[in-house]
Amino acid sequence: MAKKRGKPKGKRKPQPKQRSTSSEQATAIFQQKLRQSPLWAKMVVEFGEEEAAKLLEQFRLDIN
Repeated sequence: MAKKRGKPKGKRKPQPKQRSTSSEQATAIFQQKLRQSPLWAKMVVEFGEEEAAKLLEQFRLDIN
């Protein structure tokens, strides 16, 4: 006699991407601090919030 199967398991929910390297962690902190600085306000005035956000994403810190 065949065994009954339980409820079918759904697909696993994707886990949020974790900052795994120190460079990625430092970049996230740097970007967060920049958003809280007076420079961010100047960037928004000059470029608009959307473009300033795109520029901010390009700012990276590399730690070797």
